[in-house]
Amino acid sequence: MRLLRGRSSEDDEGMTLVELLVAMAIFSVVLAVFFGGLMTMTRSAVRAQDVTDSGDAVRKAFQMMDKQIRYANSINSPGPGASGAHYVEFLTTSLPGGQEPLCTQWRFDPTARVLQVRTWRDVPTGTRSAWNTIATDVRNDMLGDLAAGIAPNPPFVLERAGGTLTRQQLMVSVDVGRGSAGPGSVTGADVATVFVARNSSYESPSNADLNGDGVSDTFICTSHLERP
Repeated sequence: MRLLRGRSSEDDEGMTLVELLVAMAIFSVVLAVFFGGLMTMTRSAVRAQDVTDSGDAVRKAFQMMDKQIRYANSINSPGPGASGAHYVEFLTTSLPGGQEPLCTQWRFDPTARVLQVRTWRDVPTGTRSAWNTIATDVRNDMLGDLAAGIAPNPPFVLERAGGTLTRQQLMVSVDVGRGSAGPGSVTGADVATVFVARNSSYESPSNADLNGDGVSDTFICTSHLERP
């Protein structure tokens, strides 16, 4: 009986070590390019989501302030509380249905990094509501760095009525985003705008600051005013 022996051709010789190493190198480069692009796309998506979330938080806060401040009769000078939080209050007396005057207080807590609001009726029997958090991840730089040319960024600044201003104005600046503020910060939303208290005037009780110390000579909303 004759045994048939198969013949090996050049196509059956397989890959040499050099060819295998070259193939692995090419595959590694392809993987590096792919995962590099994937990471870039992921970072871009996260950055875009951060900007969207931050912008939504700022918009929500500004829409609420616009509705509240435009009808205010008087705005207190903004200032710090005992804990270092930054506060501002305003009084609204022109309310429908004979409602009692309403005090609204906003605060920025730099420790908890939140922007909050609460209200109460400006009468002895009034009760302060609980704090309502409107924005989180608020990172206003309250100190700044004058040596580096970075000015402080307080959330509330009062422009008093008088001179060319017939109404009190409150400038509100909110910087929202992950991480700390500064040139190397994660992209967020840093927005400032001015709200005009249309029912205020030079005669508003809290407008006067005769000694120029930046504090209202007469505060409003004193029935339950507290800046913890």
